[in-house]
Amino acid sequence: MEYDPFNDPYVEKFFDLTRENGVKVLLVQPVYRQNQALQYEKIPLQFEMILKEYDHVFLAKQGWKLKHYENRFFSDQTHLNRDGATQFTREIYQEFCEVFPH
Repeated sequence: MEYDPFNDPYVEKFFDLTRENGVKVLLVQPVYRQNQALQYEKIPLQFEMILKEYDHVFLAKQGWKLKHYENRFFSDQTHLNRDGATQFTREIYQEFCEVFPH
């Protein structure tokens, strides 16, 4: 059976609400610790389906790839510390500028 990201009604409601209010959405992958998750070889199916369904949702050229940071950028298993958050924000800004140039 094909994966359907819209099984969760809140996913659909979020994207419908942003579309109705003229809000553009940039999909951003979360950050993982090194060696915690394998890199995708192609765009994840759920991203493909969301991009196909909603014309106001965007993705940076390489934005579907997982971001892996060294352990020193985390305060615990899943949360970034200040340095990690700063680096992640910088990367999101670069992706944002790629998709929505000034």
